[in-house]
Amino acid sequence: DHLRSIDARSEARDNDLKAAVGDIVKQQQLQGVELLQRVAQAFSSAFGAAGGVGGAAGGVGAAGGVGAAAGGVAVASMPAFPSLMPSLAPNPSDTNGPSAIATAEGPPDLLEPPCYRMCRSVKTVEALWHEWTVGLNGQPSVSALDSKWGNRWRAGRQAELQWYSLRLEVIKEIRRMAQMHRSSEQQAMRVLQHHQQQMGYSLDRFCKHLRAGRAGTAGRAGGKGIGRQAAVALKA
Repeated sequence: DHLRSIDARSEARDNDLKAAVGDIVKQQQLQGVELLQRVAQAFSSAFGAAGGVGGAAGGVGAAGGVGAAAGGVAVASMPAFPSLMPSLAPNPSDTNGPSAIATAEGPPDLLEPPCYRMCRSVKTVEALWHEWTVGLNGQPSVSALDSKWGNRWRAGRQAELQWYSLRLEVIKEIRRMAQMHRSSEQQAMRVLQHHQQQMGYSLDRFCKHLRAGRAGTAGRAGGKGIGRQAAVALKA
């Protein structure tokens, strides 16, 4: 009887000890769950996104989820770590990836110059000046194309190169006259327009006349003649 009494007391102590240990384990589990919940809330506040979080025994689950299942307790959902999902969110510090290259070079449709063809129906100095400085029918001006693309917008098209080169004679003359007589380019353009009308030349012939005026002795004399008339017109 005495031994049975001792065994009973020992068994009771063991049961009490197991119960105490169980209580401690459950308390620690609950504390761990609360900690994970606070971490989840902190991540939710920081990243503003919801993601599935699950796991076992407070570990980190697959697919970036975090959770705990100790004692059958589920952890509140939280977003996966951004560093684990590079395919969903591009890294802004990546300066070598395709997105960085696209940003540096601009949209693909702006990598090549437009294929602009100067208007063949422009017949006067005034109309040419408008196409060159303002643009026709909502199209970019020739000056803007030159400024942005250089000669790339007309490269490889011989007819366009020749057309541009000959019309450039008028633009050069307008700017030369404006600089020489200290007038605006608009005033110089009107004077040159008047000369074209007086001479009765087509724009093509007038451009060739101006080019010849810069070439030989006879041409230079013709160019000086226009210069003297321009001086009188611009001073008037």
